[in-house]
Order: sequence, then structure tokens, then C-alpha cells
Amino acid sequence: PYEVQGDQTPPPRDESSDFDSEPEAEEADDEPEAEDADDELEVEEAEAKIGKMEREILHHDLSSVEETLGK
Repeated sequence: PYEVQGDQTPPPRDESSDFDSEPEAEEADDEPEAEDADDELEVEEAEAKIGKMEREILHHDLSSVEETLGK
């Protein structure tokens, strides 16, 4: 019951007449850098949170083992 759809990639643009858009392209390039920095910060924060959760899980698991061994 799944429908398979064809390639939905848009056709390439004709850039031969886009001489006036070069300055806009330079301005547009500045924005992704800021977004990339924000994304990188979000990734670092997520990794830190995951690391903290992993340590808590490991501590919980080790506590269970100690209880089982009677320490």
C-alpha cells in the first residue's frame, strides 16, 4: 500500500542571465554561517546532555550491581 514517487529534485536553474544576482548571493552566504554556528552550538549542547544522561544511566546500572553483590 505504499506509493512510490519519482525523483522530486527541481530542475537546475538557468544561471546564464543571473549576472545581477551575484551581490545577493554574497549576502546570502553570510546568513548560513550564523545559522551554522547556532546549529553547532545546539549540537554541542545536545551532546553534553546526552553525555550527562549516559553517566546517570551508567551510575544507576552500577548501583544496581552493587546492591546485587551486597556492597
